[in-house]
Amino acid sequence: MRKLDRVGTGLLALRLAVGLIFLLHGLPKLADPAEFASFFAGAGLPWPTAVVLLAGFIEAAGGLALLAGVATRSAGVVLAAEMAVAIVKARMDRGFIGGWEFELLLLAAALSLALAGPGEYTLLQTDDQPVRRGGAM
Repeated sequence: MRKLDRVGTGLLALRLAVGLIFLLHGLPKLADPAEFASFFAGAGLPWPTAVVLLAGFIEAAGGLALLAGVATRSAGVVLAAEMAVAIVKARMDRGFIGGWEFELLLLAAALSLALAGPGEYTLLQTDDQPVRRGGAM
């Protein structure tokens, strides 16, 4: 397997895993925002129902974008920012283990995808993809 194929396959695996996680965390917030509003209010966030819906939309839409490999860089930036807010506002006081380690991992993965782009395996050819210039990399 050429180096480019390994990188593309690695980015695909990362995109699929992270995209699925965000999608499956976002959909319940959109389906039943009232269930999450008290947690968000307890974290000190204003307008908890609106923030739940915003978080659900960011996670679901961002997850779908990562799964498809479309707007990967933009989705990665927004998802990483959301995880930074989640760490500071809702998880930091719980400590690292059992507190904010999962959100940090998602932040790092989303930021990595924002920096690297989707790789070569996507549903649509986009400007996010690296330009291949003759020969193997």
